[in-house]
Amino acid sequence: MQHTELLETAYPHQVTLYFNVASFVLAVADALQCFPSEVEYIWRARWNMGKVLYLWARYFMIFDFGISFTYSMAPALTPSDCRGLFAALSMLLITGVAAAEGIMYLRLHALAGRGRYFATFLVLLFVSAHSIVYIADAKFIETLRYVPSPFPHIISCLAVQGTNKFFSAVFITMITSELIILSLTLWIWYTQHRDSMSPLMATFYRDGLIYFVLLSAVSAGNIICNLVAKLQYIYLLSIPQRIFHSILATRMVLHLRKVASVETYDTFEEVPFPTIDYSMDPDLEAAQTNADFAIQSAGYPAPVCLTEIVGSGRTT
Repeated sequence: MQHTELLETAYPHQVTLYFNVASFVLAVADALQCFPSEVEYIWRARWNMGKVLYLWARYFMIFDFGISFTYSMAPALTPSDCRGLFAALSMLLITGVAAAEGIMYLRLHALAGRGRYFATFLVLLFVSAHSIVYIADAKFIETLRYVPSPFPHIISCLAVQGTNKFFSAVFITMITSELIILSLTLWIWYTQHRDSMSPLMATFYRDGLIYFVLLSAVSAGNIICNLVAKLQYIYLLSIPQRIFHSILATRMVLHLRKVASVETYDTFEEVPFPTIDYSMDPDLEAAQTNADFAIQSAGYPAPVCLTEIVGSGRTT
């Protein structure tokens, strides 16, 4: 009987720990691979909201891993310690996901032409979706109950009670928000850019579609784990989802910056989409507006400003 109980206690814990370690290795490998590009396209860029969200999504996950490994491996934790660590971890995870999704919202704002009313709509959508996420997570934490583990050398305490539907609501809301962003992106493409042959436009839409498909798969896995699996698997895919959000969002930004930084164009194939800083003086802004009008009059799509996403690319 004790052997069976040991397996039931240790197996979910070890599986979750292996997923978290694998996610940590993936995050470190991705950060090292992207480091040269980050130095060129992010660190030297002006400070703006896009840069802040990028750095949060990329580097603040070190705190997620620290709390996760403490929760999984630290000895002599009390049930209240375990509950507090899980609460801190889940809040950090959804904050990191919110930062990565914020990059997607900024990307969509730039793609749509930076209109004031559309920006207001996106802000309301972002705040509403993530308010639901935080409330659902808080409700789930309220229902959690831990007891001391019969095998403290493996795990200090065990979750024995929790209303999983609240935690599922977190991931359902996330996937709904991402579906809305994908739908808006496709609508903007169809109404404004479907005839564009620009590599920058292709990058916008291709990366956005890949982002949605991969994260939808992870979100679906999280929902299934919370509705079907045992309570011990409640955050089996939570850390992987945080890491995939970070990797995909930050790589999308770097890819856009690389494409936008190309300065030579075949005028018969494509039109450049300049990264103009629209905070410049009115005369230069008027000149840019006239240039945009001339491009559109020739039958080409309007330029897209990427400064909201990652900055103007100029050194600070």
